[in-house]
Amino acid sequence: PVYVHDVSFWCKDQGSAREEELAEFNELELMNLMLKTGEGLSSVAEVTCIDKYNCLQKCLVSYCYRIVYCSCDQALSKSQAADMQLQLRSAIARLLKWSVR
Repeated sequence: PVYVHDVSFWCKDQGSAREEELAEFNELELMNLMLKTGEGLSSVAEVTCIDKYNCLQKCLVSYCYRIVYCSCDQALSKSQAADMQLQLRSAIARLLKWSVR
């Protein structure tokens, strides 16, 4: 089975001079984090940025990514996919310093 989850978060606009608690966006860091929390490459089948919104007043950017979880070597349950998604959301806030919505 395939499970689709979305994750949205706010981060600081790149090049912003404004001091924020949030870190700047780095897609490579996000992808590495997805692979770690997705229990390796075999559980994350697809990652797509489906939305981006710039808030010019606050110098913030919101991203929404769609993640498709699937495992080719073992059965992946709905609860396993949900757990990976929860771990990812927690890691984004804790390690990348972005505000998960």
